[in-house]
Amino acid sequence: MKISRWKICMIVAAAGLICFDRPAAGDAVRETFDKRLTADIKRVEQTPDTSDDAELAAAMLIMARGETANMQQLALLCDSIYKLGAKSPEGYPAAIEALELLADKIPERRTKCLEKILVLQMELYNAAGRKDRVPVGEDTVHILLKLSDIRTRSGDTFSARLFLRQARRIAKAIRTGIIARVKEKEKTLPARIRAGLKLQKQLATLKANPNNLELRSKLIQRLAAREEDFVIAKSLLTPDVDEQLQSYVPLALRDPKSLPADVAYEMAQWLRLLLSDAPSETRAAGLMRLRQYLNVYLMKHTENDTQRLEVAREFHDIELQLVKLGRLPGGKHWSLDVITLGLIADGKINASIEKARKYLWSLQRHDGSWPTRLNDADQPAKHATAMITYALVQSGVHPSDKRLARTLKTIAATETNDTLSLALRCCLWNAVNQQQPGKYATELRADALKLVRANVDGGFGATCTPDSDARYSNARCTQYAILGAAMASQGGVEIPRRFWVRSMNWWRNSQNPNGGWGRTPVGRSRHNPTAGGAVSMLICLDQLNRSRQNAMSHDSLQNALEWLDKHLDDGKNRDPINYLYTVSRLGVACDTKKIGKINWFKWASNDLLKHQKSNGAWKPRKKSEHISTALGILTLSTARGGR
Repeated sequence: MKISRWKICMIVAAAGLICFDRPAAGDAVRETFDKRLTADIKRVEQTPDTSDDAELAAAMLIMARGETANMQQLALLCDSIYKLGAKSPEGYPAAIEALELLADKIPERRTKCLEKILVLQMELYNAAGRKDRVPVGEDTVHILLKLSDIRTRSGDTFSARLFLRQARRIAKAIRTGIIARVKEKEKTLPARIRAGLKLQKQLATLKANPNNLELRSKLIQRLAAREEDFVIAKSLLTPDVDEQLQSYVPLALRDPKSLPADVAYEMAQWLRLLLSDAPSETRAAGLMRLRQYLNVYLMKHTENDTQRLEVAREFHDIELQLVKLGRLPGGKHWSLDVITLGLIADGKINASIEKARKYLWSLQRHDGSWPTRLNDADQPAKHATAMITYALVQSGVHPSDKRLARTLKTIAATETNDTLSLALRCCLWNAVNQQQPGKYATELRADALKLVRANVDGGFGATCTPDSDARYSNARCTQYAILGAAMASQGGVEIPRRFWVRSMNWWRNSQNPNGGWGRTPVGRSRHNPTAGGAVSMLICLDQLNRSRQNAMSHDSLQNALEWLDKHLDDGKNRDPINYLYTVSRLGVACDTKKIGKINWFKWASNDLLKHQKSNGAWKPRKKSEHISTALGILTLSTARGGR
């Protein structure tokens, strides 16, 4: 669907969007900026070629990323990057990233930045080829939906509907899962419009009677419970309002991650009080923000005291509420719902995860990938990149992180038939889509279908092709393929019933008489294949709509659990960290804190904390250090809602 430049301008003009004014800046800040960059900017502006403008914009963007203290300097940098980058499509990526950075750091300018981004995104969408049309289209739809929400809250129903209609046209044209997000917005639009008009009426009443302190305080408290309204809440502050509001509302505009632990805790307490009286339309958004504050506290307060334990329990309680409200994954399949188990990550575990993440970031290649083997930088990434990226997302790194965004684009552009890569990519796409709804729905479906088509007899080998030789099936590839298919199912991909029946039969037919499984269907019983077989059978039974009680009584599963009860910690396992991760998945699927007589999470986490190297890595025997580290992160992240 081609959208003309004239039509873009009509859409933008209808909403009153274009405004390119620069922020006011102090003389000292502007002087510093002028000394550093004015000469370069004038030089490239005097040339007819726009490529040098784009190059300078990209170079200035690196400076802007490192500017964290001086917001006036950041605003000058980002505005100049936008001005240079917007001259040609070559500079659009830098211009868009600068505007995103500015919107994130200076919330007061968020709406203006989104409006400018929309103009550039629609230009990119018009020019996109077949390969790039879907991702560019999805990015454009996300911007349109954000602007529709903003216009709805401001009472501008015409512009809100206009943005939403345009989002639907693009979503239908690119044919991805993002259309579901658009339909959800359309369904709730009437209620959101009523709430927006009510808000505008109250603001008008306050403007007519600015001395109405009761109404002013009530509005500030209601607006402060929702991130999108923080700027409006701050604009209503006056010297006569409650001192608590004077202190907390400006702090609400800051990124929670920038707050010290004690301040994050105070903000959580304050927000909890606001939500006790918040209307239903703001409750979910407020709980998401409260969850952020509690998470910051848990990450930064490492002392394992009573207060930390209480916060951890509240964190899990809030996650349960968000699951019920549809804002967090969980509950769709019982064997994949980790939230209800109530595990708690203490300060040592959080510190260990952070140290391991820093180690993995230090190995990332320029295109965002990681090599399969650390001693061969040219080795294709294969499943290493998918596993590490999945571990980072599951441990709390948001997909919008610039380092991860680069990685996700690289993975999406890489064709593969490697079974482990496809399975882990399904896990990754589903995890990302939970935070950025529908963004990688196309990739999730494509990778899941490759797994389905290769499922000839229920088993999987290293290569995932429809003509795979069943003789080369092994337990490791098969258990990951089943996990990947389950994550795809959770993400909305329809997996045929025959897939689960075949997979179930493969495990039953390859089980040894003693209840365990080997690495291959004829191998002797080993630890990781047995744990993997047990959790795979549980997933299959779940997907075949068995209740957990019914599944746990299955003869094959009972035999496997009996084998694990005897051998869980007998020290004979040859793949310890992979085993710990598989055991964590099994413990969650069984909904139990103990396997046999052992508290599996305490046992696994203690082992990992004991053997972590000073650089943050785990390296058991001859296994790949960075892959083992990713598995360690996944295991520890079980207590933070990871899978």
